[in-house]
Amino acid sequence: VPLNTRIFIPQHPRGWAKQIALKDGANDCMVNAYTSQCRSANTAIPQDIGYTCDTAGGSSGSPVIARSSRKVVALHHCANCPNRGVPINYIKAEIEEYFTRDECTDNSACSDGNLCNGVEICDSASKLCLPGTPKTCPDNNNVCTNNVCRPEDGQCVGVPVVCEDLDPCTANSCHSGIGCTYTALFGCNIIPTTLQADTGQAGNMFDVRAKNKNIEISAFQVHCTLENQTVRIRIYMKTGTWQNFETDPGSWQEIFVAEEVLCAGVGTITKLPSLPSSVSVSAGETVAFYVTAESSAFAYTRGTAVGNVYNEDDNIQFLGGSGNVFPFGTVYQPRIFNGNIIYFVEGQTDIPSWIPTSQPSPKPTSQPSPEPTSQPSS
Repeated sequence: VPLNTRIFIPQHPRGWAKQIALKDGANDCMVNAYTSQCRSANTAIPQDIGYTCDTAGGSSGSPVIARSSRKVVALHHCANCPNRGVPINYIKAEIEEYFTRDECTDNSACSDGNLCNGVEICDSASKLCLPGTPKTCPDNNNVCTNNVCRPEDGQCVGVPVVCEDLDPCTANSCHSGIGCTYTALFGCNIIPTTLQADTGQAGNMFDVRAKNKNIEISAFQVHCTLENQTVRIRIYMKTGTWQNFETDPGSWQEIFVAEEVLCAGVGTITKLPSLPSSVSVSAGETVAFYVTAESSAFAYTRGTAVGNVYNEDDNIQFLGGSGNVFPFGTVYQPRIFNGNIIYFVEGQTDIPSWIPTSQPSPKPTSQPSPEPTSQPSS
């Protein structure tokens, strides 16, 4: 990239909306140096290009684009004066092998081993592999399965429908001829915390204490601020309090991972699937939970003191805890987890049958006698 090449940098500094750096003061942004400041002695890339276009944390990876050609000439990756980018010719040399394809000579060279996307063929003119026609599986007339193609053998198989309403107080099931049904669970209890957030981070640690009965915690609902964005959420637990174990991952057990949770946004509960297994808390016992996203996505509230009872009902107490950087990082306290805790009292988790287990008889099994069979005693 020649010196004095005029450039611009589209970017998302600090995660903000897109901004474009065009000017260096009153002058156009341009390449003004070659520098090895961001390079170690053993690197395969000897020099970066330098420029004084404005960038900020989060801008790394942004394209540095030549104004004249509108082509990417570097990737921004290092700050200070000058800011620096890796010349694109070095990047091209590293990755171009992944974008080249060997020419085919016959159909056998084109098969990808997936029998559901058709038979790939080698085009004799271009010497390139052409895709086949995907297999379509017919409707199997079963509302509780989806008929899909199995890649390894090309057979159409019924894959069970997943019935999920994200309501921890219902039992989800699928019934032939009806489809998904959601039956209210007897004895489901919800203890709310708050949604009056005034700060936030990735997650929270807090204690839950059972009072006079054994309880089973089955789900959590959270206050995720990234409206219509998906995040990965993890839940950890340990027996006893979280205090003095904030940065000790070895003391915690991971009990839940949700890969793509759609956040509902500020002031609205974000629902999570139920825990794979309920967490049992015996009467008088304290159990700690660490509920967290993998980025700064949770809103929560400043508390008054660590360990204060923030909310309770007849069966459990929810205590004030901490805010935490993921994973097991910087701790802010006291903080109040925002969301809901869903639990059952032990022995009250039976699911009622969704329909009667047998049909009632259509009529009496015998006729009543027309008159008394014997005289009443005197």
